[in-house]
Amino acid sequence: MFAGIKRVPPGHVLTVEGDELSMTRYWRWPLGESGRPGKLKEPGEEEWAERVLDVLRDAVRVRLVSDVPLGAFLSGGLDSSLIVALMSQAQDEPVKTFAIGFGGEPSFNELDYARQVAHRFGTDHHEFVVQPDAVDLLPALVRHYDEPFADSSAIPTYLVAQLTREHVTVALTGDGGDELFAGYERFAAARLAERYRRLPGLLRQAISGVVRRLPESTAYRGFARRARRFVDAADLPLAARYLSWVGLFSADMRRALLSPHPDLAHADVLADYRAHFEQAAGLDLVGQLLYVNATTYLPGDLLVKTDRMTMAHGLEARCPFLDQELIGLVAGMPTALKLRGMTTKYILKRVAERLLPREIVHRPKHGFGVPVGRWFRRELRDYVRDVLLSPRARQRGYLDPVAVERLIDQHQHGQRDWGHQLWTLLTFELWHQTYLDSRPPLFALSGDEGRTDRSFSLTTIVV
Repeated sequence: MFAGIKRVPPGHVLTVEGDELSMTRYWRWPLGESGRPGKLKEPGEEEWAERVLDVLRDAVRVRLVSDVPLGAFLSGGLDSSLIVALMSQAQDEPVKTFAIGFGGEPSFNELDYARQVAHRFGTDHHEFVVQPDAVDLLPALVRHYDEPFADSSAIPTYLVAQLTREHVTVALTGDGGDELFAGYERFAAARLAERYRRLPGLLRQAISGVVRRLPESTAYRGFARRARRFVDAADLPLAARYLSWVGLFSADMRRALLSPHPDLAHADVLADYRAHFEQAAGLDLVGQLLYVNATTYLPGDLLVKTDRMTMAHGLEARCPFLDQELIGLVAGMPTALKLRGMTTKYILKRVAERLLPREIVHRPKHGFGVPVGRWFRRELRDYVRDVLLSPRARQRGYLDPVAVERLIDQHQHGQRDWGHQLWTLLTFELWHQTYLDSRPPLFALSGDEGRTDRSFSLTTIVV
């Protein structure tokens, strides 16, 4: 977002010699052979499970080497729970675990599951409950990210990192498990969409009509919102379908919001995704989705979030699932062992059954969601309106204020759940306030008045 400031791409090294800069690539995410049609003889399922367990156990063990105290983030989901289980086997003292919950919104709260895992392995467990007033952290988060970053789970990540740093200096995380083993529901949805597309057109139209009339709740698993996203994208080509499921703004929404700038409203936002899908063109459906997810969403969102929010507190995060040997092993695994029918993470669940309670292993996937939709309808109802419809926001000229107000009205009247879309616009506005309105010196951020955080980590490279 700043002229003259660039990010070193994943898997590259930047070399500076005098006035000369050079960039070389030393590693790339493997395409793998398992997703290629015609692959025949494979090890059996049990052998694959043994291999995964051995390599993952090794990946955890080497990340426990430290001369400072360490612990683990524990959400109560499959990935973080499995890491904690293997940590408890690898060390004599109790593992220090750290969990986050949300007050007032049970569908987003996983603390009961985290406690169950902590009890199972006798960990030294710590918790923090996020309340709606955590939105006060937004200006601090904007400063730490340097650029607009609209993943609302930055708030709990920031807070759990703050809690963790009070006890340890290094924390292991479950990041990467979904990217390796097809853990996201969109992988199963893509397979389901292939069947849905074969239904008669009139039946698809009838289903779409029913879904569009349903009111949308702000619960984590709100059926209407999820069903609408599915049917809206099911008939699209694969790249467009994927972007529709991971993106927040449809083409119609972009055109409405960006009507003052038609050139931006009609920009080809699909171009980058098409390029990634083309690189994986020789793989099957699941193989393509895994590759694109690992080369876009993982480095562009998840790892940025974890790195910035942990470094904000001087906490080092380590990700055993992103061990190079484990990535290489799973790249060669048949995709049928990752997504079996509609069962995500099939082989990893087989591994986890040896170590974890079944209710942890087989409960539905629950991401690190934040109840921003509920907040914007209740506790932060006035806040989101005051910020996004303020004279200062209107004068920027990027967005059509009428379209923004329509978005807020539809959300607050319960017609649609636009919580994450509003969060994105809110982040964009606060970024402008922080970096353009006040124009602080780029390297003088630690002395900003009114800051609610205690440290700053500059994570861009200035060239």
